Amino acid sequence: MHCLTVSHKTATVDVRALFAFTEEEKKRFLHYLLEKEITKECVVLTTCNRSEIYFTGEKQAVGKLQQAVADFKKISLAELMKYFNVYHD
Repeated sequence: MHCLTVSHKTATVDVRALFAFTEEEKKRFLHYLLEKEITKECVVLTTCNRSEIYFTGEKQAVGKLQQAVADFKKISLAELMKYFNVYHD
């Protein structure tokens, strides 16, 4: 189990808004991940203070998911990496 997160501890409101997912975006993003076989299990959680993506997969799945978020949100991977924290297990 892995978690990618952007929170109020590491990012401003404007930055967190870039990573927020509407309910429709969550559905489209989850379908995208399944189609690309990046993960088989995933949960996207968005609140006013944070966005978190919990998912299963090998270590290389983390990089693939980071790139998937960048592509989906149309944000450069380098910009994304400034704010994302990654947790394992």
